Amino acid sequence: MENIKKIFLSMQITIAIIIIILFFIMVGLLFFVTPPKDNLQIIHILIGGLIGSFTTIIAYYFSSSSGSKDKDKIIENFINNKKE
Repeated sequence: MENIKKIFLSMQITIAIIIIILFFIMVGLLFFVTPPKDNLQIIHILIGGLIGSFTTIIAYYFSSSSGSKDKDKIIENFINNKKE
């Protein structure tokens, strides 16, 4: 079970890193490449989705969600130690 948790955590981090990299690549490309006018709406939708994902990732890893997850681990360890 612990192995599955580690694999899941590493997958979460990998997906978060990929989304962050894609976000910066898309924003960087907007500065250096002029998109075709026909595809402009699709590009705006893509960037809007990436901004939402980027914001969610930052909020999770740097706000109370991360602290709440750590708190849950501490409580779980305390309960498991008390049973023994």
